[in-house]
Amino acid sequence: MDDYAREHLQHIRHVELEVATLLGFYGMFLVWVIPQENFYELAFIVSLVFFLITFKLDLELEKHWDEFNKIAKNDLKLQGFIPKREIYYRFISVHRLVTTLILGVTTYFLAYIIPSWICKNWRQIIGILVAITYWFLDSIRDLMKIQKSKDTCC
Repeated sequence: MDDYAREHLQHIRHVELEVATLLGFYGMFLVWVIPQENFYELAFIVSLVFFLITFKLDLELEKHWDEFNKIAKNDLKLQGFIPKREIYYRFISVHRLVTTLILGVTTYFLAYIIPSWICKNWRQIIGILVAITYWFLDSIRDLMKIQKSKDTCC
């Protein structure tokens, strides 16, 4: 087997082990936090962090699979390692199931804390929304000025 292909397979295995370890820590965290509703804000933040980590690992996994597939197309010995293309193999991918589980739990915690959070902090929320809206619209206005100056300049 080509050393370059072997390296990509080792990276793929390493990423999958990281995701499995992450799921173990996330499971231990959930066992502690689910019975205690007063920690759901913390649980949302931690779940969001876990989701972003798994999403980043998912992108890394896809990168290594793409590189390995490029190598394996030309080597008959490596073609057995290429993942199956059928849809049911994609649905039962452990990595995808873990990411979906973490996203679902993160959404649950968000849906649970939003009503009480909005009632307590409505003044701050309005202020933040106005500031973000102004920032966004001002950035678009500046971008349009830059585009206009480029069009008239040259």
